[in-house]
Amino acid sequence: MNVRSPTYMIPVELLDHPASLCAYDAGVESADNISMTLPSFIDTRLARDLLAHFASQEPDRYKALAATGFPVLGSINPECALVQNTIERAGGHYVVDMDDTKLIEEGKAGIC
Repeated sequence: MNVRSPTYMIPVELLDHPASLCAYDAGVESADNISMTLPSFIDTRLARDLLAHFASQEPDRYKALAATGFPVLGSINPECALVQNTIERAGGHYVVDMDDTKLIEEGKAGIC
């Protein structure tokens, strides 16, 4: 894996959590109403704080990944905000962490 800068990691199960976005099984119209009704300024802070709360429940989640030299940022970092990364930066985050980072932790894949 090529890593150019610290990468904001978001476990996919947090986005599908019932207390989170809850838009994946709702259908398009309902999902749009859920996620596009608040001003992005407010939505950004709500999502950031919710993901920070989830991250505080498992503060060592990416400790082993960081030990490999992977420059990982988690939601516990106050500068990490999914909506900001998505809308303003158009990237800089890795949402689909479905335990594939374990390959790096276990030495089965590397970073450069």
